[in-house]
Amino acid sequence: MKLRKTQQRRKTPRRSAGWHGSYTLPRHPELASGQCRVLDVSKAGAGLELYGPWPRQQQDHELLVRLREDDDEPIELRATVRNWDMTKFGFVRVGVEFTALRAEEADFLSSLTEQAAV
Repeated sequence: MKLRKTQQRRKTPRRSAGWHGSYTLPRHPELASGQCRVLDVSKAGAGLELYGPWPRQQQDHELLVRLREDDDEPIELRATVRNWDMTKFGFVRVGVEFTALRAEEADFLSSLTEQAAV
């Protein structure tokens, strides 16, 4: 399935974030990991601005997203890219859906979204 540049769609309310994190593309080991900014987050997914590698193929991509890297217990979440677009500054902005969440990861995301949603 090809990815499309699409309007943002929200299944669940999102909270503004602005955190820094990192990501890797497990299906593209030839690409190094990159830094990202978490723009917003919900129980189901997040909006990310990627500052690193992005494959040229326009197909479904999986990401491993790492949050709270400065913490003693960083969170690593599996996600599937659902939409993407280029920002005016040349970065890739992706909308991701989290997959295969463990209970503690779902609890972490729930605690974030119980705060003010955007």
